[in-house]
Amino acid sequence: DFTYYNAVYTVENALAKVKDDKGLKRVARFLREGPCRDCGGTRLAEAARQPQVRSINLAQAAAMTTAERRRSDVVLLQRFLELPWTAEADTLLLFYGVGAEPDTGHLLLELWRQRKRVLLPKCLPGRAMEARLVRGEDDLWPGTFGIPEPLDACPTVGKGEIDLILVPALCYDLSCRRLGQGGG
Repeated sequence: DFTYYNAVYTVENALAKVKDDKGLKRVARFLREGPCRDCGGTRLAEAARQPQVRSINLAQAAAMTTAERRRSDVVLLQRFLELPWTAEADTLLLFYGVGAEPDTGHLLLELWRQRKRVLLPKCLPGRAMEARLVRGEDDLWPGTFGIPEPLDACPTVGKGEIDLILVPALCYDLSCRRLGQGGG
């Protein structure tokens, strides 16, 4: 009954009994150190590594440095600003990107510069949210999960007034369920 557990136990037991270099060489021939040949050390199944967004797969996205991610965010958000829907929208509801999500903070500044009405969600009890008008950074405070959200004094805006919604995420599945920070 040579299972994975038995193989690991056998190697660990042999390593524990090593007393000199000769014994270590005898055990070392069964050991190999380095990333997995299949996944490159990502520990992601092949099916998870296949889909690509903006020419990168999940493993490549996870391996991005903070600087690479920020450069990617700049390109992504510039493309968002160039969309005709964004140009036509007067009132936009944005979710504040945090962690590994695209950083929407710079986008807020640009939309305010363009004199757009910018809304951010205010978290309420019971996982509910309401859209609040935010006129500048002074209208924000660290809310649920430490994510910036509007102050209580910011006016509530109804759903019918919202022209466009941007929800940053790490990814979406085929059923449009969001994987992200905070409650996503």
